Amino acid sequence: MSARLVLAVGELEIGGTQRQMLELAKRLDRRAFTPEVLCLSRSLAFADEFERSGVPVTVVEKRSRYDISVIARLRTFLRGSKILISFGFTADAWCRIAACLAGIPVVVSSVRTSNEESRLIDAVNRVLVPLTDYFIANSRAVGRYLENIGVPADKQSIIVNGFDMERISAASVEPASVRHSLGIPATNFVIGMVSRLSPEKNVEGFLRIGRAFCQACPETTLIVIGDGPEADRLKDLASEWKLDKHLRWLGERHDVPALLRGFDVAMLTSFREGLSNTLLEYMASGLPVIASDVGGNAEVIAHGRNGLLFPVDDVDGAAEHLLVLSRDTDLRRNLGCQARADVTSQFAMSGMITKTQELLLRLCHEKHQRWREDQDDEFETGKTVAANVGSRAERRCD
Repeated sequence: MSARLVLAVGELEIGGTQRQMLELAKRLDRRAFTPEVLCLSRSLAFADEFERSGVPVTVVEKRSRYDISVIARLRTFLRGSKILISFGFTADAWCRIAACLAGIPVVVSSVRTSNEESRLIDAVNRVLVPLTDYFIANSRAVGRYLENIGVPADKQSIIVNGFDMERISAASVEPASVRHSLGIPATNFVIGMVSRLSPEKNVEGFLRIGRAFCQACPETTLIVIGDGPEADRLKDLASEWKLDKHLRWLGERHDVPALLRGFDVAMLTSFREGLSNTLLEYMASGLPVIASDVGGNAEVIAHGRNGLLFPVDDVDGAAEHLLVLSRDTDLRRNLGCQARADVTSQFAMSGMITKTQELLLRLCHEKHQRWREDQDDEFETGKTVAANVGSRAERRCD
């Protein structure tokens, strides 16, 4: 009989974490696991992808930032589950507490950022370490963060993100066709970014770098794919910096692999990352990549071999990288070819699925063994107590 496995997340917006969850849920062995998704908000843009894959999605809404009542509702939903894997701080914080109260045998935290944004979050993570059976880090940088919050080495392992190369292979559209559909002149140099428009992704940094580059190379187009809470502020900022004639804001798109075909260079400017799925998608597409040297980015990019890195606050340095790539077609092609080869060999989706599945099976087996040992100990204790009681009774009779 397969085990009920709950994948919990704060929101189901379109993002790298949600896509990794989807691939895991789709590909797990159904003879061993029955996966379902738990979401703590009504941000459900990606929910249909799970439903189409036969993975049910349930919302147990956290109604406010400190909605303590959600714990009781989560406990009710989780009761009877065998495994919980939580993704992201919101799900981590609330679901691990509820899982403990519900008596879930195996509780796993999948941590996907190399540092959190506040001491409060770090403190909460430290407090919850004892409630967690195991931690999955998706990069060595994340592993170091886990060590810093007190996670023992024997309670964590690194399982890097997997990438489905078929997503890229299916995008056979020609670059010229993509540019024509977006109204981009054929001679322009196109710099693109795919990102949630949220503070940690530092899209403002992308605009700053783009502004510096456009001053040197006016025949440039900047593309931003994605949406998020900072969309209005960023658009106002771009207008203030007179970037509107260079920019294409495309919002959320479901044809990203095809759109990437229209880029000359792809950028990642995040303040913090674990292991970026977007970075893997750029590289799998054969694009030359310029990325901020944060988190796990340097574990994926070997500077000058399969991409270029820059210090996150070095606008001029990143603009200089762009200038070099704009002038050197061979360098762009070589970096892109090596990037694609590295993703194919090192980040196969099958590897991520196999390692995760093996880990979950091992954790379930170990928990069952401990339960059996506890039962045996209780039985032996009971036998000893009974023998002692019988002995005292015999002495009284004598």
